[in-house]
Parts: sequence; C-alpha cells; structure tokens
Amino acid sequence: MTRPGWRSRGYLPHCDADGLVQHIVFRLADSLPSAVMARTARLTKIERFATCDQALDAGIGSAVLRSPAAARVVIDAFTTFDAERYALIAWCVMPNHVHVVIEPIGDHLLGAVVKSWKAFSAARINAMLRRSGRLWAPEYFDRFMRVLTPNMDLFADARVQLLNEPEPLSRLSR
Repeated sequence: MTRPGWRSRGYLPHCDADGLVQHIVFRLADSLPSAVMARTARLTKIERFATCDQALDAGIGSAVLRSPAAARVVIDAFTTFDAERYALIAWCVMPNHVHVVIEPIGDHLLGAVVKSWKAFSAARINAMLRRSGRLWAPEYFDRFMRVLTPNMDLFADARVQLLNEPEPLSRLSR
C-alpha cells in the first residue's frame, strides 16, 4: 500500500510514509485553554510549540488522566493492537496528554490508528466519569523520526523526552 505522505486538514501537517517511526502527542480538549492559545498567536512556530509544551506539562484542565483508572483505559487503547497495526515502541501518559512512539505496520494509516485510540478511550473514560462530550482535542501532533547516521540511536531523543516528563505513567521498549 502506498501511504499518503504529507497531508493536512488545515490544522497541523502530518507525514504518513512507509518505514517512519512516529512520535505522537494527543491531548485532552481542555488542556490548552483559549487564553494560552491566544498568547501563542503572535509567536514563532518554535516558540508556540514550547509554550504549548509548558502549558501541557503544567497539567492545566481537568487532567482526568491523573486517575490511574482513566490512564489505564488509554494504555489499553494503544497496547491492544501492538504488533498487529503498529509496533509500539514507547508511551507516556500524562495528566492531560499522551505521548506514543510507534511504527505503523502494513496498510494501517497513522490517522486511523490515532482516531481509534481516541474514540475507544473517550467512550470508556466518559462512561467511567459519568459524563458526555468531547474528551480529546480534535488534532494530534506527530513527528517522524529517522536515523541520520548508522551509529545514531533512533529512539534516544524520544526516550529522553518521555523520561523527563513530570508525573508520567510510562513504558519504554526496544
């Protein structure tokens, strides 16, 4: 199957190509309030990402993933199809966002994989909390990873970032 390569729905660009290992971040809908987003409007792209990262790490919003039961639902969502739809390399569940490093397998597109995680976990967590409505923000951030030289450790940067997150429930493999 030929993957779509670069694409965008008008928000963030995504790259889905054969052989790419992807570091994916998705967040709760209330994790970046409008005041934070308004502050980022005049910033450069790099400053905007740094500001959003700081806000996410501050645990703003409902932070429902701080609950071990809610975090477990998210973990179950992405461990269920490990080795079938993707190779799950590492993950880190934060109180208001999630980091996952995967390599898609076969014809399973990155967007469809993330959509399935979010749909499954939103339905379960909303039921657990006896609430309804949007749990996840509509987009996700992905960064593909590649080896620049034969001696580079492909996962070193992702491991450092995941291990340095405050309050993580995390697992690294490979």
